[in-house]
Amino acid sequence: MAQGMAFVVQELSDALAAERAIVENERALAEAVGDRELKAALEQMASQDEGHVANYERVLEGLGQKPVKVEPDDRKVVTALKKVAQQGEEELERLSAHALLKHKAVETGEIFHALSQQLGKPKAMKPLDVNLREDRGHAKQLKELSLKLAQEQATAGAGLEELQQAVQA
Repeated sequence: MAQGMAFVVQELSDALAAERAIVENERALAEAVGDRELKAALEQMASQDEGHVANYERVLEGLGQKPVKVEPDDRKVVTALKKVAQQGEEELERLSAHALLKHKAVETGEIFHALSQQLGKPKAMKPLDVNLREDRGHAKQLKELSLKLAQEQATAGAGLEELQQAVQA
């Protein structure tokens, strides 16, 4: 297991790769969805997440490091979620897979936040605070949009009457 700086550089590199996958997903999802509100939200998230990519690069540079290669075996979960988010059969399925990727970004941000606190809040790691704050907001927004989409699908047209009859039986 890597220790010290090697560990931090590996984790930052991993987070950078995940953030790039998130941006790619958001762009692909925004292009594919029909709902205007969802499309606008995904486009805004992608713009902010491009800033997150730059922040990870900035942090690595501030530490005097370059990203290291991220092995595909280390990215199995991200790769699987990315595939579902881009190729899932249903909009809600794709959005849910993307929300899980965003949850991973929040979790990673929490880890870096705790590490930064432990190290005395070094200036080099400050850009990651922005990533965490925005990722938390994105995760909340994705949850709200998923719930809205699920509600719309469950109550669409005659489906609402059918659903009401089924739950009252």
